[in-house]
Amino acid sequence: MGFLAFLRALWTGHAKEDFHGTTAEKTGDFKASSSLEIRGGWMPQDPVVLDRWLSEKVQHVDATNEPFVEVIQQFQDFIESDASILALFQKMFTQVPTMAPFDKDTWGKQSVRDYMTMLRLFNAILIEAPEFSAKHASVAFPINVILTWPMSTPAGKAAFYLPSVNHHMRNILNARGKFLSSPASAVVLSQGPGGWLCEDALQAMGGFTGDFIHYPTQPHWGFKSWDEFFTRRFKEGRRPVPTPYDSRIVVSPCESGVYNVSRNVLEHDLFWIKENAYSLADMLADHVFVPQFVGGTVYQAWLSALSYHRWHAPISGTVVDVDFVPGTYYSSSPAVGMSPLALRNSQGYLTAVATR
Repeated sequence: MGFLAFLRALWTGHAKEDFHGTTAEKTGDFKASSSLEIRGGWMPQDPVVLDRWLSEKVQHVDATNEPFVEVIQQFQDFIESDASILALFQKMFTQVPTMAPFDKDTWGKQSVRDYMTMLRLFNAILIEAPEFSAKHASVAFPINVILTWPMSTPAGKAAFYLPSVNHHMRNILNARGKFLSSPASAVVLSQGPGGWLCEDALQAMGGFTGDFIHYPTQPHWGFKSWDEFFTRRFKEGRRPVPTPYDSRIVVSPCESGVYNVSRNVLEHDLFWIKENAYSLADMLADHVFVPQFVGGTVYQAWLSALSYHRWHAPISGTVVDVDFVPGTYYSSSPAVGMSPLALRNSQGYLTAVATR
């Protein structure tokens, strides 16, 4: 999943297009990363890990058949109360090819093949926090794994673009977010196997004890929930800005890797066809300030699952407007085919359609 470092919060004043940050940001030419989910620690490096995770989850939900929580039941009712929506959710699974690698996982088990299994899997992960596994094998995006193939089909692309479907996906994600903000989610913040405070995890996160506020003598090192750990704060003085008073410099607003930098951006562009084309009017929802940024530069960054997840002002100024723009959550570009990297290959497209 990419994050747009061109903030929806608009700032007074102007800054030139110089970027301060990693060495990679200063090389001049920028191209989208070919393995963002893996490099960022959001997905396992070995596809067998994903297959095993999904197989075990399917086995679990088939065996337990737990009743749906409210948001999942509402989603089922929505799907089944509208023939056109029901057809899309049926077709997105039947349109997945029946040949390898789509038909079965590497363990020889059938992949997710119907929307009821999808809903049961959604139901299960609502009360699970991601565990840490060595070699970046944590499944930080479980819904992406569940929807890997169906969201890439023609019916999947159509369904996950619809505002009505995204309304329910937002409710599901909010329900999961509520759990991840609860004390129950802190169970994975331990020093034992699968815990985010074990030696392997601390080594993978690099500099954790020196960089972040924590209290090792307290339960879960003082973090009250998974979300509080995930959005942990730097200790005072960490990540200083070298030139805070140089108005020519735009500082990266988050600890991230460069996905893409595009210059001379147009007010309107064919973002749904062209790879990494940015359309300012669509990105900024036709805001009155759009003309001020035409011909400027867009810097798009990618956050690692192992890194700091707070945002800072990229320039000096005053926030004059902040908007929430409802949009998509699992919509991939029409130009991207069947691929486990469909969302990764849709990052430019998502700046214009995703919730932001």
